[in-house]
Amino acid sequence: MNGMSSNRWDKVYNDFKGKRFSVWKEDITPFLEEEIDFLKNRGVKKILDAGCGDGRNLLAFAKAGFEMTGIDISQEACPRAKRVVKQYPQTKVICQDLTDLNGADEYDAIICDYVMVHLQDGKKVIENFHRALGRNAYLLIEFLSTDDPSFGKGEKVGENSFISHGIFHHFYSLDEVKNLLSLFKILEIRKIRHQDPNHVADYPRSKRHTHDSIYVLCNKP
Repeated sequence: MNGMSSNRWDKVYNDFKGKRFSVWKEDITPFLEEEIDFLKNRGVKKILDAGCGDGRNLLAFAKAGFEMTGIDISQEACPRAKRVVKQYPQTKVICQDLTDLNGADEYDAIICDYVMVHLQDGKKVIENFHRALGRNAYLLIEFLSTDDPSFGKGEKVGENSFISHGIFHHFYSLDEVKNLLSLFKILEIRKIRHQDPNHVADYPRSKRHTHDSIYVLCNKP
């Protein structure tokens, strides 16, 4: 994901000392879990987890029977994700920047959780998603809201964009999200407050904390 080098994310994974397997959460993101049956009922089989990290959501969707591909920029996250899904041969993990995603009509759905916040060129990545999805395919995506408690912290580097602890963050308004997804048909949009556990000591939010996110389910006509 552009906006930060792989080395910064590699350091986050290397510094994590928690007992759970994932740096980020204890389990699959609830919004994504709630949509699993919806995707099955729509005949979705092949899904991309864009910015899969260490495989938390990737594992849950593999267990649900989908043919999964995980992509992440971190050289440390990808081997972790591979280990997590090693019992699911229909799942593969690729180390790649999402700005370099260049396939066309490959996937029935894309999930993208807590990735857009760290992208300086979110528009390009959304365009890549649109191209990678087949017709009538689905995008399930999360954006960190401008109502998030961490909004405004760190050095301001652009409109609604900040660098904190060396990590780029861009926060989204509802209007910006809708404009960014103009190529898609929005089926569901929800603004949700949720809890995250601690990550690592030098991460911007090292203790248990609250986020305010915009979750969207949309369709490529």
